[in-house]
Amino acid sequence: MIWAVCGILHKLIFGKMVAQRMGDRIIRRSTTEQVYTLIIEKIRRGEFAPGERLKIESLSREFGVSRTPIREAIGMLTQNGFLEHVHNVGPQIPAYDRQLMQDLVETCNILTEGVVQTLFRKELPKGLADELRQSVEQQRQALAAGEQETLMHHCIHFHEIIFAWCPNKKLAALADQMQNQLDAPVRMYQESEAVRKLSVEQHEGIAQAFQQGDRELVLKRVKEHNMQPLEFFMRKE
Repeated sequence: MIWAVCGILHKLIFGKMVAQRMGDRIIRRSTTEQVYTLIIEKIRRGEFAPGERLKIESLSREFGVSRTPIREAIGMLTQNGFLEHVHNVGPQIPAYDRQLMQDLVETCNILTEGVVQTLFRKELPKGLADELRQSVEQQRQALAAGEQETLMHHCIHFHEIIFAWCPNKKLAALADQMQNQLDAPVRMYQESEAVRKLSVEQHEGIAQAFQQGDRELVLKRVKEHNMQPLEFFMRKE
């Protein structure tokens, strides 16, 4: 069972990355996998409030599927840290307190550092810096146009680019999963235009460090960037 869940998780996390490299090939996924992905996207877009309970019947109607794949997907999401199960309540979105944010940011930093170290183990892949610069330009355009959803999409994709180029796919899958878990609280952190502008500037600094081939500068700027949401939550308390 554990190996089956791990296999499904790996396909889900890298499905979007693999699709970009497979042209018009059709990738078939189970209903549970599709529901898993849909719920994660709803969490990332902030459609569920922190502490909100997920209702299986409601999701079943919304997605047009039976309750079985909803339960299976919720079980996987709980196991992988996107949801928590509360006694006498059921599955719900985590409440992002200081301790949870510290745990998420610390784990994300450790895994992302591993990805960066792996990328710099040999010559940096050609095309990585170009993709990052293109993502930053798309972020700047969305920021200037006031398109917050589009901006959030490109900000998320910026991190996905780094993970997609990592030759250690197991490490990259774990780093991507943790980054996904940070997306919901990061959305709350990016409520103000000043913070959104800062995020774009930090992404540009990371892209420049990759362009320069400076591993230590990349690590420094990535850590500073990941710490921003935690500092935001600590100020709110």
